[in-house]
Formats: sequence, structure tokens, C-alpha cells
Amino acid sequence: MTWLALLWLAASPAEVKVERCPRVAEAEVRRLTRIELGSRGPSSLTIRATVECVASEAVVRVDDPVTRKSLARTIELANVDPKALARYLALAIAELVEASWAELTLPAPRVVEPSGEAPAQEARAAAEAQVRSPRPLRLEAFGAARRFPTANLWQLGGGVRLALSGPLLGGLLEVEAAHGQRPTRLGQVSVDSATAALLLTGTVPLSGAFSLVGSAGGRVGVGIVTGTPFDERLARGSSFAALWLGPCAALTTLASWRRWFASLTLEGGLTLLGVQGRVNGASGPGLLGPWFGLSVGLGARP
Repeated sequence: MTWLALLWLAASPAEVKVERCPRVAEAEVRRLTRIELGSRGPSSLTIRATVECVASEAVVRVDDPVTRKSLARTIELANVDPKALARYLALAIAELVEASWAELTLPAPRVVEPSGEAPAQEARAAAEAQVRSPRPLRLEAFGAARRFPTANLWQLGGGVRLALSGPLLGGLLEVEAAHGQRPTRLGQVSVDSATAALLLTGTVPLSGAFSLVGSAGGRVGVGIVTGTPFDERLARGSSFAALWLGPCAALTTLASWRRWFASLTLEGGLTLLGVQGRVNGASGPGLLGPWFGLSVGLGARP
């Protein structure tokens, strides 16, 4: 911006307000300020200034609509001739305005292009995706429902997951407790389990904040079967525990927001070592055969 433009900006009227300064005439400060700024007529840009006296000092503040900045300074009044005080304050206001406008004369910053040929858009997108890639570690709490069709049994439970993802593959450790029960002719049979799953994972980014995670591995733990008869005169209940394990696979959809994420997981597996109860000498409910499950989780990336 040229000095000619600055002179045009100087045509802006000034509004001056003087507070707690009994020795200063507000109207005189306003008049002298407009003279110092070279006011020649009305404009849509109005400079607002305030002067506030505190003890032997005056705080001068200017709100400049041109640069949209506010500047302030404190000046000592003890050695100023009372007859020249109004002009002294007007000069202080004008100096603050000029200091604010001085930045308008600075040259615009230049953007220097780096040497070499500009990269393809695909390369830029890949670099941006690498920088914005989510943190590799995630911790999650989840709730789950699991169905054993062979045993006609549903289990409900929950647990925690700790996942570590790499550029191609990752790993997941899951700890879960679940409970299920099914009535029989003689009583109620409860089937509880405490298991851990260790899986190898692979992640595929989808559009936006979504990604797809496939995993495969195994689940191992202990199953506990407990029988509770309806009538203890007709039957006797007992409880026992046994090892339970089998291979499993899962497919998870992740929706991320900053550090937080939500997950929806479909899981399936096959029992190799199972737990089964017996009712009146016949096979009863247990953890047997294939299973499938659904879980919903919420977590964060530390």
C-alpha cells in the first residue's frame, strides 16, 4: 500500500473518549486528534480512541478498523504543561494510529517454490495419509453376545481388547468373560466362561473415518457348567470346569474420531476342546461345536 493510500485512510474520522481526566477537555482532544490525522470528511472507517487518567499517568488506547488491531500505551503527565495537555494526548493517539498503519507499507510475503518437479497428486495424497495415519495402539472395552447352535445356548458377556496395528499386519489380545443359561426338564444349567483370544490382524482403510479389520487366531480359556435343580428331591445339581479352546476369525468395522473409535465385530469359530453338562445321564448344555458372535466396543488410542 502506497503513502497516497495511507493519506486516504487518514481521512477517517476519529471518535475520542476521555475518562477521569478533569484537566482535559474531551472535545479539544477530539478536534486536535482529527487535525493530526488529517481528517477531511466522513468515511465508513472510524478510529476509536480512549484516554483514561490514573494518578499522574494516562492510558491511551486506539482501536484501528483498518488493521483490526488495538494498541495502547501509558504516558506520564507530571511534566506536561496543562495548557498543552490536550495536544499532547492528540499526538499520542496519532502516533499509535501511525504505528498500527506502518505494517500496511511492508511488502507482501513472497512464496518461494522449492526446486525440482512438482510431485504427482497420488504421491502427495499418500504422504498426507501417512502423516494422518492413526496411532498404532488402541485400547477398547466391549460387550458381546455369542451363540452355540449345537448346544442351543446363548452367552452374554464383555471384556477388553488391546490391539497393535502395523503398516500391513498387527496383533490383537482379547480377554472376555461370558455367561449363559438354559432351562432343562429337571433344572437350570448355567454355562460360564473366561477366555483369552490372540489374533493376527490386517487393516484396510475405507472412506472417511472408517476402516475394516480382518483377524484370525485362536481362543482359549476355561468353561464352567453348573446345574441347579428345580426340585432337590428329584435331582442333584453339581458344577465342574474344563478347558475350552478353538480357532476363530473375526471381521471388524472401525469408525474413528480423533483419538476415539467405535467398533462392530462379527466373530466365528469352532470348538476343539469343549465343555458339556449332563442332565439325567443325557447330554446337556455346554460350549460345543461351532459358534458365532457379535460385539460392540468403544475405545481410545493412547
